[in-house]
Amino acid sequence: MQNLFADLLCPYCQEATLQLRVDSSKSKGLALCCIIHCGTCDKEVSSTMSSAKIDSYTYDVNRRFVAGMLNAGLGYGGADRFCGVAGVCNMSHNAFNEHTNAIFSATKEFSSKQIEKSIRKVREVHGATGSETIDVAVSFDGSWQKRGHTSKHGIGAVIEQETGLVIDYHVLSSYCQTCATTGQDMKDSPDYAAWVEEHKQDCCANHTGSAGAMEVAAAKVLWGRSLESALRYTTLISDGDSKTLSELQKMAPYGTTDIEKEECVNHVSKRLGTALRSLVSDEKKRGVTLGGTKSGSLTQAKIGLLQRYYKNAVISNNGSIQELQNKIWASFYHSISSDTKPTHDLCPEGSNSWCFYKKAVAKGEAIPSHEKKSKTFLNEVVAKYVKPVYERLTQDKLMSRCLLGMTQNANESFHSVVWSHCPKHIFVGSKRVAIATALAVANFNRGSRGVLEFVEAIGCSVTREMESRGAKRDQLRVSRAEKGEMTEVKRRRAKRTLDNISREEGLAVAEGNLYLAGAADD
Repeated sequence: MQNLFADLLCPYCQEATLQLRVDSSKSKGLALCCIIHCGTCDKEVSSTMSSAKIDSYTYDVNRRFVAGMLNAGLGYGGADRFCGVAGVCNMSHNAFNEHTNAIFSATKEFSSKQIEKSIRKVREVHGATGSETIDVAVSFDGSWQKRGHTSKHGIGAVIEQETGLVIDYHVLSSYCQTCATTGQDMKDSPDYAAWVEEHKQDCCANHTGSAGAMEVAAAKVLWGRSLESALRYTTLISDGDSKTLSELQKMAPYGTTDIEKEECVNHVSKRLGTALRSLVSDEKKRGVTLGGTKSGSLTQAKIGLLQRYYKNAVISNNGSIQELQNKIWASFYHSISSDTKPTHDLCPEGSNSWCFYKKAVAKGEAIPSHEKKSKTFLNEVVAKYVKPVYERLTQDKLMSRCLLGMTQNANESFHSVVWSHCPKHIFVGSKRVAIATALAVANFNRGSRGVLEFVEAIGCSVTREMESRGAKRDQLRVSRAEKGEMTEVKRRRAKRTLDNISREEGLAVAEGNLYLAGAADD
């Protein structure tokens, strides 16, 4: 900019000695007070701020900057480090907080409008007319801002199964910064009771129980207000890690209308992996070795394969509990089959069967060796210990909840979007979590269009460059998602994972125990 003005003539002395200066005393954060000054006649030719205002006090660049930092998952500390490296001015901590509070206030109405659009879309897909109340299947899951079970903040989100849209969410917090500072200072004051009463409407804490109870608390709020949108969440897809279903059934939000549960097939299959890993560990303590390098041992790679086969059986849109159980048991007996004792009775028939034994029989070919073809070959000793795990995980009650083959993948994806705006390794206040969740809902449901509407909601205008960048991001995201869903890509990804596990197991055996947490170096 200095070079641009250097060749222009001063309107007073007609000399080409114009200079661009910044008056730091009049600058506001990233909005700079720029002055054009003549070096010859020492007159101020013109002055202006580098940014327009969105109201009588707020500069557009400052609001955009704070919104951009929050969108990137950064707070004031990250903003200050960015400005330091970029060599630009930064605003004060108080100014950053003021913008954050303003964005939080705007987010409330913005979020409500986003949810209303999602609900209208759901009702349209289900053919609902007028104010008719309809029953929908939803997946629900809770997530916490901090790993472990000590988080001060958590969220619960409901995603409609047919459309994959977030149709409601609730942010919970057991921490309020004002209560922790001002409240503690006033605790012994005679005015404390009056202060508490006045502070109630602005208090950020809306949860008094443990962090683990946040998921159930969020579910009660969401199911309790679902009828306001003329929706009944009568089918719940969840992971079974909490008492959500039992608490909702006690609550009976829809009177005599029951809430049915469907298991997330991903979590059900994880139970098999967890159970088998625990089995190896527990039996080792009793002197029984199920893992190791011996032929037919239960290695981590084989556990991964068994878990994958179990999951494939569960998600194959089974028509009955018996059919589902047969498919799961087919994968087990296939895994323990040997040349001397082939156990392929439950494996599918035909030349297109995934079972090498049945495929060879259908084609009239010689039966290949089990040890060469069956990667999940388990010996008789291991099979005796593994079978009870399969018996437990093929019970009628569990299988009845897996017939639709539903998952919580959408919830897991949504959570990843939320915490990309609000990283788990940084402690933040509930307002930051609320802003991050509202942004995530807009991004998850509507892509870049939702984010652009967020920009408009906080008082900033949308430029062509923003629209262009947003469209490119959406296109790239869809392209990556479609590629990731390709059968061959999934197969390569699964193979790569199992190969890595096998390689690490081999290295661990060859190297011995080189690292034990908490162990002394003798």
